Amino acid sequence: MRLELLIAASCGQPAADAYAAFQMTDEARSAMIEVGTALLRQHPPFPGACALMSALYVQGLRARLSCPVHLVAGELDVDGVRVFGRTGLLSEPMPFLRSDLDWDGHMWVMVGDYVADISLLCTGRSPEGHPSLKCMMAREFAAQDGLVIVKMADARRLGLDYLPDYVLTQEEIEGLERGARAALPVA
Repeated sequence: MRLELLIAASCGQPAADAYAAFQMTDEARSAMIEVGTALLRQHPPFPGACALMSALYVQGLRARLSCPVHLVAGELDVDGVRVFGRTGLLSEPMPFLRSDLDWDGHMWVMVGDYVADISLLCTGRSPEGHPSLKCMMAREFAAQDGLVIVKMADARRLGLDYLPDYVLTQEEIEGLERGARAALPVA
């Protein structure tokens, strides 16, 4: 329910209603895998790029699907330990229209009740990866895995607790997408 309220605040009540009514389809799940895999092939691993990679992912999914796709910012606990999000978001409207180097949260994509995280495993494999994240990854994911695509309820069973604070507007997503195209290396 909390995510619906955040979607309504950023994107309007019709967007929140569409999110609440959406039921995952085979087409949407396949697109999530295909678009995410293509992005991971296009951009070499770049730890800590959750905002940039997730913005590209959202735009790719929106170009391919007509279902509700949202970019969410918040905290992430892994096995009960806060890994991302020790500092809060700026309290101003549309906080991602400007850089905030102090924000240490996480971004992920929501398609209905599915979490799609394109950057978590790359960041976890980096030397800076949090020990709790590394431990969970070793337990739950294969070395070649690049995407996390899982129902929100199943994420918690894996030890991942995504705590949403904000849903980005289209204007914020477009700004991050421009930044991603300028900053991320291309394979």
